[in-house]
Amino acid sequence: MKRAIKTTMALLAVAIGATACAPRYDGFDCRMLNETPTAALCTDSRIEVARGEALVVRISPVSESRTEFDDNVTVELRTGDNQRLDVRPGAGEEFALIGLTVGETITEVWIDGELEDEIVTRIIAADPSGPSD
Repeated sequence: MKRAIKTTMALLAVAIGATACAPRYDGFDCRMLNETPTAALCTDSRIEVARGEALVVRISPVSESRTEFDDNVTVELRTGDNQRLDVRPGAGEEFALIGLTVGETITEVWIDGELEDEIVTRIIAADPSGPSD
């Protein structure tokens, strides 16, 4: 009986130790890779893109623990309303966010198959004057 308890305790300690070393999602860094005619925004709390425009972003998850996410992490973005926002995956952690109709939705952030975040996403009217030169 004592042997079974010791074995169980040892396995539990290993499981806790492995979990403590894993990265824990605490948001993401968003790098905008293109300029859009209308001002766009991408943070870990809000995204804005204009109707008819595509914003290309690179999403890098941030860990709250000392262990960072490695290069093998799988990042997915999914739209809460595909009539309002189109999300198209690119290479690695890159995505195109395409505004379809004016309004608000959410963008889901999935890390390694787990839903980690929901970001308020606004699709705004495009600037009718176009890009300024």
